[in-house]
Amino acid sequence: MDDSFVTSFVNSLSLYVTVDYGVTAYFRHVNQSDSGIQNQMKSYIDDLLEIDHIGGVNPPFCWVQNFPFFEQLYANEIANKTYNEQVAYILSIPSIREVYGSDIVLDSDTGEIIASRCLIFVSHIDFNDVENQLDFYEMQSEVSHRQPINNESGSDSAFFTFEYLYFVWEFYDAINRELIFSTIAGCVAVAVIGFILIPHWSAIFFLLSLIVILYVDVLGTIRLMGLNINSMTFVCIIVSVGLLVDFLMHVLLRYYESPGVTKLDKVQSTLQTMGASIFVGGMSTFLGILPLSIGVSMVMRTVFLCFLAMVTLGVAHGLIFLPVLLTLFGPLNHVRDLSLSTGIQGE
Repeated sequence: MDDSFVTSFVNSLSLYVTVDYGVTAYFRHVNQSDSGIQNQMKSYIDDLLEIDHIGGVNPPFCWVQNFPFFEQLYANEIANKTYNEQVAYILSIPSIREVYGSDIVLDSDTGEIIASRCLIFVSHIDFNDVENQLDFYEMQSEVSHRQPINNESGSDSAFFTFEYLYFVWEFYDAINRELIFSTIAGCVAVAVIGFILIPHWSAIFFLLSLIVILYVDVLGTIRLMGLNINSMTFVCIIVSVGLLVDFLMHVLLRYYESPGVTKLDKVQSTLQTMGASIFVGGMSTFLGILPLSIGVSMVMRTVFLCFLAMVTLGVAHGLIFLPVLLTLFGPLNHVRDLSLSTGIQGE
């Protein structure tokens, strides 16, 4: 809410505080006590630092880079120990264990390093720019795939970075492809089902063209309302194909079943019967989503605006645009003449 102290706190925080985003580099499935592997781990960190979004900022607490310093500092104490014993001794020091203890996983029996990690800060990422975030997501993925150790270990990467925000970025990366595929598949499915259910071959041309036009109009209207493509709008847009087709399918089906000498007679009969039902259905849907308009959350606002656009445009296309097209281009023959009590098929 606008008068909430939380809102003012968050706004002030963004103005006066700079927070670097951190991603974690993980190392696993390799012998990390081997000097060659350690060099590859350091090389991986260096390659990540070359990404523009990280800006060469060295991770302040990365055991891969910092442990050689501790080895020199405690050289006398660990002189006659194996590498695993050296790591165990260094981690036994309270101040070091507090900083690095959670970043290194040791085997309880052998003392070998099973897995480890390093936190890397990302200083130049714009969380208001999705493309900027996706650029970093793709770059870090490319760096990980270039590592020789990952090519050797197969599909289960030995070196990689991860942060929970990657799930969001993966969604952003796939949403365009999924939206295009779902749109095409939905329109084709609607056309095929309409061709099967509506007893006249010409219906597919009206249905396919109208559902495409209506879908584009809904996308444009949602954008004009200030909504961007996100998880909520994505779901609403995908669902809209199934909802919008009802406004068209019922009008078309009734038109082909309506008696009439002229196209205008058939359209008038359609609007006088099925048109009233469609209008009532649209109004009831609008009244059903109306309480969402007073919601304070972005989710409620998004759902309300999406359904408002779908209902308004669906009713307008089904009761205004489609009847005009049928008046101009609709076929005169009908499959079922309702004026005949015998139900004999028409021409």
